[in-house]
Amino acid sequence: KRSRHPCWPPFASMEFESEIAPSGNPDSAKRQHALGVFAPDWLYGGKNRGWSLRYKKTRAFCTLVPEYRLFSAVVVMGGAEREKFEERRYVWRPQLVKLYDEAKTYIDGKWLTVAISSADDLHDMTELLTMKRPPPSRG
Repeated sequence: KRSRHPCWPPFASMEFESEIAPSGNPDSAKRQHALGVFAPDWLYGGKNRGWSLRYKKTRAFCTLVPEYRLFSAVVVMGGAEREKFEERRYVWRPQLVKLYDEAKTYIDGKWLTVAISSADDLHDMTELLTMKRPPPSRG
């Protein structure tokens, strides 16, 4: 098991959901299954970068980066996601398209960092993540 920074989590009640064993409650197994779709992984980037929370299943889904008075989300967009983004290029808000165009493309994809400071930013990120991994169909 990976060691954690001694200051995190600050309280025992803040243990990671994916590490809590289901109790005798019959609904707890369902809750664990629902939370287990994307496994949370706390990453400590050192004194200068601080903490981030990465969600992934087999590939990275997104990374949440809390900072002082700022909250960002990082999404790595591979080839398939970039094609989907380009297909909808004129549907996205101009601010998101500008961030996308300015983001550097690496061998594993385009790393897009979006600062979440308004409801519109949150809506953009929700749409982007839904495009990346559509929710399972109900039924």
